[in-house]
Amino acid sequence: MSVTLIDDLETAATASNKTGVASGDRSDRTSVRPGRRGRRLPTPVVVAGDTGSVIATTRGLRQSAPGMRVVGVCADTVTPSLAVDGHRVAVLAPMSAAFLAARLAGAEILVLTGKALSEPDVHLAARAGADAGHGPRVMLLPEAPQLPAERLRIRSLGAMSVVEVTPLALRGPVAVAKEILDRAIAALLLVVLAPLLLIVALLVRLTSRGPAFYRQTRVGRDGRLFRIWKFRSMIVGADEMVTELDLRNEADGPLFKVRRDPRCTRLGRWLRRTSIDELPQLLNVVAGHMSIVGPRPPIPQEVAQYSAEERRRLLVKPGLTGLWQVKGRNDTDYRRRVVLDTYYVRNQNLLLDLYILLKTTQVVLGGSGAY
Repeated sequence: MSVTLIDDLETAATASNKTGVASGDRSDRTSVRPGRRGRRLPTPVVVAGDTGSVIATTRGLRQSAPGMRVVGVCADTVTPSLAVDGHRVAVLAPMSAAFLAARLAGAEILVLTGKALSEPDVHLAARAGADAGHGPRVMLLPEAPQLPAERLRIRSLGAMSVVEVTPLALRGPVAVAKEILDRAIAALLLVVLAPLLLIVALLVRLTSRGPAFYRQTRVGRDGRLFRIWKFRSMIVGADEMVTELDLRNEADGPLFKVRRDPRCTRLGRWLRRTSIDELPQLLNVVAGHMSIVGPRPPIPQEVAQYSAEERRRLLVKPGLTGLWQVKGRNDTDYRRRVVLDTYYVRNQNLLLDLYILLKTTQVVLGGSGAY
Protein backbone atom coordinates (compact mmCIF):
# COMPACT_ATOMS: atom_id res chain seq x y z
CA MET A 1 0.00 0.00 0.00
CA SER A 2 1.47 3.34 -1.04
CA VAL A 3 0.16 6.36 0.88
CA THR A 4 1.42 9.74 2.03
CA LEU A 5 1.92 10.02 5.77
CA ILE A 6 1.21 13.57 6.92
CA ASP A 7 1.72 14.86 10.46
CA ASP A 8 1.70 18.56 9.75
CA LEU A 9 -1.54 18.89 7.79
CA GLU A 10 -1.39 22.67 7.81
CA THR A 11 1.93 22.56 5.93
CA ALA A 12 0.42 20.13 3.44
CA ALA A 13 -2.55 22.41 2.84
CA THR A 14 -0.25 25.34 2.16
CA ALA A 15 1.74 23.22 -0.27
CA SER A 16 -1.41 22.18 -2.14
CA ASN A 17 -2.43 25.80 -2.53
CA LYS A 18 0.97 26.76 -3.93
CA THR A 19 1.13 23.91 -6.41
CA GLY A 20 -2.45 24.33 -7.55
CA VAL A 21 -3.49 20.73 -6.96
CA ALA A 22 -7.13 21.64 -7.08
CA SER A 23 -8.88 23.45 -9.87
CA GLY A 24 -12.16 25.22 -10.71
CA ASP A 25 -14.34 24.70 -7.70
CA ARG A 26 -11.53 25.57 -5.31
CA SER A 27 -10.80 29.03 -6.65
CA ASP A 28 -13.57 30.64 -4.61
CA ARG A 29 -11.93 29.44 -1.39
CA THR A 30 -8.78 31.47 -2.02
CA SER A 31 -10.68 34.65 -1.27
CA VAL A 32 -9.61 36.79 1.64
CA ARG A 33 -11.45 38.43 4.48
CA PRO A 34 -12.42 42.09 3.91
CA GLY A 35 -9.61 44.44 4.88
CA ARG A 36 -7.09 41.60 5.34
CA ARG A 37 -5.52 41.31 1.92
CA GLY A 38 -3.44 38.20 1.35
CA ARG A 39 -4.62 36.26 4.39
CA ARG A 40 -6.32 33.03 3.39
CA LEU A 41 -9.41 31.56 4.98
CA PRO A 42 -8.93 28.40 7.09
CA THR A 43 -8.50 25.23 5.02
CA PRO A 44 -11.66 23.05 5.20
CA VAL A 45 -10.97 19.46 6.33
CA VAL A 46 -13.09 16.32 6.74
CA VAL A 47 -11.89 13.58 9.12
CA ALA A 48 -13.00 9.96 8.56
CA GLY A 49 -12.49 6.77 10.58
CA ASP A 50 -13.73 5.07 13.75
CA THR A 51 -15.45 7.37 16.24
CA GLY A 52 -12.67 7.46 18.84
CA SER A 53 -9.94 8.23 16.30
CA VAL A 54 -12.09 10.85 14.59
CA ILE A 55 -12.62 12.69 17.89
CA ALA A 56 -8.91 12.51 18.78
CA THR A 57 -7.80 13.74 15.35
CA THR A 58 -10.34 16.58 15.32
CA ARG A 59 -9.16 17.65 18.78
CA GLY A 60 -5.54 17.55 17.63
CA LEU A 61 -6.28 19.73 14.61
CA ARG A 62 -8.17 22.26 16.75
CA GLN A 63 -5.28 22.52 19.21
CA SER A 64 -2.27 22.53 16.89
CA ALA A 65 -3.42 23.64 13.42
CA PRO A 66 -5.21 27.01 13.61
CA GLY A 67 -5.11 27.26 9.81
CA MET A 68 -7.36 24.22 9.49
CA ARG A 69 -11.13 23.99 10.02
CA VAL A 70 -12.87 20.62 10.43
CA VAL A 71 -16.15 21.06 8.53
CA GLY A 72 -17.44 17.57 9.31
CA VAL A 73 -16.52 13.96 10.03
CA CYS A 74 -17.38 10.55 8.66
CA ALA A 75 -17.77 7.82 11.26
CA ASP A 76 -19.85 4.73 11.87
CA THR A 77 -22.22 6.30 14.40
CA VAL A 78 -25.96 6.97 14.37
CA THR A 79 -25.66 10.39 15.99
CA PRO A 80 -25.95 13.48 13.73
CA SER A 81 -22.94 15.11 15.41
CA LEU A 82 -20.04 14.42 17.76
CA ALA A 83 -18.90 16.48 20.75
CA VAL A 84 -15.24 17.54 20.66
CA ASP A 85 -14.12 19.68 23.62
CA GLY A 86 -17.51 21.34 23.92
CA HIS A 87 -17.96 21.90 20.18
CA ARG A 88 -20.38 19.92 17.99
CA VAL A 89 -19.01 18.57 14.71
CA ALA A 90 -21.45 17.28 12.08
CA VAL A 91 -21.32 13.61 11.07
CA LEU A 92 -21.63 13.81 7.28
CA ALA A 93 -21.73 10.13 6.30
CA PRO A 94 -20.44 6.64 7.13
CA MET A 95 -16.78 5.85 6.45
CA SER A 96 -17.72 4.08 3.20
CA ALA A 97 -18.95 7.35 1.66
CA ALA A 98 -16.16 9.53 3.04
CA PHE A 99 -14.74 10.83 -0.23
CA LEU A 100 -18.10 11.83 -1.70
CA ALA A 101 -19.13 13.49 1.58
CA ALA A 102 -15.87 15.43 1.78
CA ARG A 103 -16.24 16.58 -1.81
CA LEU A 104 -19.82 17.74 -1.29
CA ALA A 105 -18.76 19.57 1.88
CA GLY A 106 -16.15 21.51 -0.08
CA ALA A 107 -13.23 20.04 1.87
CA GLU A 108 -9.71 20.44 0.51
CA ILE A 109 -8.29 17.61 2.63
CA LEU A 110 -9.79 14.26 3.64
CA VAL A 111 -7.96 12.73 6.59
CA LEU A 112 -8.37 8.96 7.01
CA THR A 113 -7.54 7.81 10.51
CA GLY A 114 -8.05 5.00 12.96
CA LYS A 115 -8.07 1.24 13.25
CA ALA A 116 -11.33 0.83 11.33
CA LEU A 117 -9.63 1.69 8.03
CA SER A 118 -9.03 -1.14 5.59
CA GLU A 119 -6.71 -1.19 2.60
CA PRO A 120 -9.68 -1.04 0.15
CA ASP A 121 -11.01 2.05 2.00
CA VAL A 122 -7.72 3.87 1.44
CA HIS A 123 -7.31 2.77 -2.17
CA LEU A 124 -10.89 3.64 -3.12
CA ALA A 125 -10.71 7.10 -1.59
CA ALA A 126 -7.38 7.89 -3.24
CA ARG A 127 -8.54 6.52 -6.60
CA ALA A 128 -11.78 8.51 -6.43
CA GLY A 129 -9.74 11.69 -6.06
CA ALA A 130 -7.50 10.82 -9.01
CA ASP A 131 -10.47 9.92 -11.25
CA ALA A 132 -12.43 13.03 -10.31
CA GLY A 133 -9.56 15.34 -11.22
CA HIS A 134 -10.55 17.64 -8.41
CA GLY A 135 -11.80 17.33 -4.86
CA PRO A 136 -10.08 16.72 -1.53
CA ARG A 137 -6.55 15.42 -1.20
CA VAL A 138 -6.52 12.11 0.66
CA MET A 139 -4.13 11.75 3.60
CA LEU A 140 -3.58 8.89 6.02
CA LEU A 141 -3.07 9.51 9.73
CA PRO A 142 -2.19 6.17 11.39
CA GLU A 143 -2.61 5.21 15.02
CA ALA A 144 0.91 6.14 16.10
CA PRO A 145 2.69 8.92 18.04
CA GLN A 146 2.61 12.06 15.91
CA LEU A 147 5.91 13.52 14.74
CA PRO A 148 6.82 16.41 12.42
CA ALA A 149 6.55 15.41 8.75
CA GLU A 150 10.18 16.35 8.08
CA ARG A 151 11.28 13.59 10.47
CA LEU A 152 9.36 10.85 8.62
CA ARG A 153 10.43 8.83 5.59
CA ILE A 154 8.35 6.21 3.76
CA ARG A 155 10.33 2.97 3.35
CA SER A 156 9.59 -0.57 2.10
CA LEU A 157 9.96 -3.50 4.45
CA GLY A 158 9.32 -6.56 2.31
CA ALA A 159 5.80 -6.14 0.93
CA MET A 160 4.90 -3.58 3.61
CA SER A 161 5.20 0.18 3.73
CA VAL A 162 6.76 1.47 6.95
CA VAL A 163 7.68 4.89 8.29
CA GLU A 164 11.26 5.55 9.36
CA VAL A 165 11.71 8.17 12.10
CA THR A 166 14.81 10.35 11.71
CA PRO A 167 16.42 12.30 14.60
CA LEU A 168 15.32 15.79 15.59
CA ALA A 169 15.94 18.45 12.96
CA LEU A 170 18.63 20.22 14.99
CA ARG A 171 21.55 17.84 14.58
CA GLY A 172 24.97 17.53 12.99
CA PRO A 173 26.89 20.80 12.44
CA VAL A 174 23.92 22.95 13.49
CA ALA A 175 23.59 21.15 16.83
CA VAL A 176 27.35 21.47 17.41
CA ALA A 177 27.18 25.19 16.57
CA LYS A 178 24.33 25.70 19.06
CA GLU A 179 26.27 23.85 21.77
CA ILE A 180 29.40 25.93 21.18
CA LEU A 181 27.46 29.20 21.03
CA ASP A 182 25.52 28.38 24.21
CA ARG A 183 28.63 27.69 26.26
CA ALA A 184 30.63 30.57 24.78
CA ILE A 185 27.85 33.12 25.36
CA ALA A 186 27.24 31.83 28.91
CA ALA A 187 30.96 31.98 29.77
CA LEU A 188 31.26 35.51 28.35
CA LEU A 189 28.19 36.68 30.27
CA LEU A 190 29.55 35.22 33.51
CA VAL A 191 32.74 37.26 33.07
CA VAL A 192 30.94 40.48 32.09
CA LEU A 193 28.30 40.14 34.82
CA ALA A 194 30.70 38.98 37.55
CA PRO A 195 30.57 42.31 39.48
CA LEU A 196 26.75 42.30 39.43
CA LEU A 197 26.60 38.65 40.51
CA LEU A 198 28.96 39.32 43.44
CA ILE A 199 26.94 42.37 44.57
CA VAL A 200 23.64 40.46 44.38
CA ALA A 201 25.10 37.49 46.28
CA LEU A 202 26.30 39.85 49.02
CA LEU A 203 22.91 41.59 49.22
CA VAL A 204 21.07 38.26 49.54
CA ARG A 205 23.31 37.27 52.46
CA LEU A 206 22.95 40.65 54.18
CA THR A 207 19.17 41.06 53.84
CA SER A 208 17.96 37.62 55.00
CA ARG A 209 19.18 34.59 56.88
CA GLY A 210 20.56 31.79 54.71
CA PRO A 211 22.90 31.14 51.77
CA ALA A 212 23.18 33.42 48.73
CA PHE A 213 22.38 30.62 46.29
CA TYR A 214 19.53 28.14 46.06
CA ARG A 215 19.98 24.75 44.40
CA GLN A 216 17.13 22.49 43.32
CA THR A 217 16.84 19.20 41.42
CA ARG A 218 15.39 19.66 37.92
CA VAL A 219 14.76 17.36 34.96
CA GLY A 220 16.80 17.93 31.81
CA ARG A 221 17.03 16.43 28.35
CA ASP A 222 16.01 12.76 28.11
CA GLY A 223 14.87 12.84 31.75
CA ARG A 224 18.35 13.36 33.23
CA LEU A 225 18.40 14.98 36.68
CA PHE A 226 20.66 17.91 37.48
CA ARG A 227 20.96 20.65 40.11
CA ILE A 228 19.91 24.12 39.03
CA TRP A 229 21.51 27.30 40.43
CA LYS A 230 19.54 30.44 41.39
CA PHE A 231 19.94 33.38 43.71
CA ARG A 232 17.86 32.64 46.79
CA SER A 233 14.70 34.75 46.62
CA MET A 234 12.76 33.07 49.45
CA ILE A 235 13.20 32.45 53.13
CA VAL A 236 15.01 29.31 54.26
CA GLY A 237 12.64 26.31 54.38
CA ALA A 238 10.29 27.69 51.72
CA ASP A 239 10.01 24.29 49.99
CA GLU A 240 8.45 22.77 53.12
CA MET A 241 5.71 25.45 53.11
CA VAL A 242 4.21 24.48 49.74
CA THR A 243 1.47 22.33 51.30
CA GLU A 244 0.34 25.22 53.53
CA LEU A 245 0.00 27.51 50.51
CA ASP A 246 -1.63 24.98 48.20
CA LEU A 247 -5.06 26.65 48.40
CA ARG A 248 -3.50 29.92 47.18
CA ASN A 249 -1.97 28.36 44.09
CA GLU A 250 -2.78 30.54 41.05
CA ALA A 251 -1.25 28.26 38.40
CA ASP A 252 -3.08 25.57 36.47
CA GLY A 253 -1.73 22.14 35.54
CA PRO A 254 1.05 20.68 37.73
CA LEU A 255 2.64 24.10 38.39
CA PHE A 256 2.69 26.02 41.66
CA LYS A 257 2.70 29.85 41.56
CA VAL A 258 1.47 32.49 44.00
CA ARG A 259 1.50 36.08 42.76
CA ARG A 260 2.33 37.59 46.17
CA ASP A 261 4.13 34.63 47.68
CA PRO A 262 4.67 35.27 51.42
CA ARG A 263 7.83 33.14 51.30
CA CYS A 264 9.59 35.71 49.09
CA THR A 265 11.98 38.15 50.70
CA ARG A 266 11.74 41.86 49.83
CA LEU A 267 14.92 41.61 47.77
CA GLY A 268 13.69 38.32 46.31
CA ARG A 269 10.61 39.97 44.80
CA TRP A 270 12.83 42.43 42.96
CA LEU A 271 15.17 39.67 41.82
CA ARG A 272 12.23 37.72 40.38
CA ARG A 273 10.66 40.72 38.69
CA THR A 274 13.94 41.48 36.90
CA SER A 275 14.80 37.76 36.39
CA ILE A 276 18.22 38.39 37.98
CA ASP A 277 17.58 35.42 40.27
CA GLU A 278 17.97 33.18 37.18
CA LEU A 279 21.43 34.47 36.14
CA PRO A 280 23.42 31.82 38.10
CA GLN A 281 21.97 29.26 35.66
CA LEU A 282 24.64 30.47 33.25
CA LEU A 283 26.79 28.02 35.24
CA ASN A 284 24.40 25.23 34.23
CA VAL A 285 24.74 26.28 30.58
CA VAL A 286 28.55 26.20 30.78
CA ALA A 287 28.33 22.76 32.44
CA GLY A 288 26.15 21.47 29.58
CA HIS A 289 23.01 20.85 31.64
CA MET A 290 21.06 23.66 29.99
CA SER A 291 20.90 25.78 26.86
CA ILE A 292 20.42 29.55 26.54
CA VAL A 293 17.06 28.92 24.79
CA GLY A 294 14.70 26.02 25.43
CA PRO A 295 11.76 24.90 27.59
CA ARG A 296 12.19 25.72 31.28
CA PRO A 297 13.49 22.77 33.35
CA PRO A 298 10.65 21.20 35.39
CA ILE A 299 10.91 19.62 38.82
CA PRO A 300 10.51 15.80 39.08
CA GLN A 301 7.04 16.12 40.68
CA GLU A 302 5.77 17.96 37.58
CA VAL A 303 7.27 15.43 35.18
CA ALA A 304 5.55 12.60 37.07
CA GLN A 305 2.21 14.12 35.94
CA TYR A 306 3.23 14.69 32.31
CA SER A 307 1.20 13.32 29.42
CA ALA A 308 2.91 11.93 26.30
CA GLU A 309 2.61 15.35 24.63
CA GLU A 310 4.15 17.13 27.62
CA ARG A 311 7.07 14.68 27.75
CA ARG A 312 8.07 15.92 24.29
CA ARG A 313 9.58 18.93 26.08
CA LEU A 314 12.26 16.62 27.49
CA LEU A 315 13.66 15.86 24.01
CA VAL A 316 15.85 18.98 24.08
CA LYS A 317 17.97 20.72 26.69
CA PRO A 318 16.02 23.06 28.97
CA GLY A 319 16.81 26.75 28.61
CA LEU A 320 17.22 30.00 30.49
CA THR A 321 14.48 31.48 28.34
CA GLY A 322 11.94 30.14 25.86
CA LEU A 323 8.86 30.86 23.80
CA TRP A 324 6.34 31.05 26.63
CA GLN A 325 8.61 33.40 28.58
CA VAL A 326 8.41 35.90 25.72
CA LYS A 327 4.68 35.30 25.22
CA GLY A 328 3.45 36.35 28.67
CA ARG A 329 5.79 34.72 31.23
CA ASN A 330 3.80 33.64 34.31
CA ASP A 331 0.58 35.11 32.89
CA THR A 332 0.59 32.33 30.25
CA ASP A 333 -1.73 29.42 31.14
CA TYR A 334 -0.31 25.92 31.39
CA ARG A 335 -1.86 24.55 28.18
CA ARG A 336 -0.44 27.47 26.22
CA ARG A 337 2.99 26.80 27.72
CA VAL A 338 2.86 23.20 26.57
CA VAL A 339 1.87 24.25 23.04
CA LEU A 340 4.67 26.84 22.84
CA ASP A 341 7.30 24.49 24.29
CA THR A 342 6.42 21.62 21.96
CA TYR A 343 6.36 24.03 19.02
CA TYR A 344 9.94 24.99 19.89
CA VAL A 345 11.01 21.34 20.18
CA ARG A 346 9.58 20.57 16.74
CA ASN A 347 10.90 23.69 15.03
CA GLN A 348 14.07 24.67 16.88
CA ASN A 349 16.70 26.43 14.81
CA LEU A 350 19.25 29.17 15.35
CA LEU A 351 17.04 31.91 13.88
CA LEU A 352 14.22 30.99 16.26
CA ASP A 353 16.73 31.11 19.14
CA LEU A 354 17.83 34.59 18.05
CA TYR A 355 14.21 35.79 17.88
CA ILE A 356 13.54 34.49 21.42
CA LEU A 357 16.70 36.15 22.79
CA LEU A 358 15.74 39.52 21.29
CA LYS A 359 12.18 39.24 22.64
CA THR A 360 13.51 38.17 26.07
CA THR A 361 15.36 41.48 26.42
CA GLN A 362 12.12 43.35 25.67
CA VAL A 363 10.06 41.28 28.11
CA VAL A 364 12.57 41.46 30.99
CA LEU A 365 12.91 45.24 30.66
CA GLY A 366 9.11 45.53 30.63
CA GLY A 367 8.77 43.38 33.75
CA SER A 368 5.28 42.09 32.85
CA GLY A 369 4.17 38.63 33.96
CA ALA A 370 7.02 38.21 36.45
CA TYR A 371 6.39 37.20 40.09
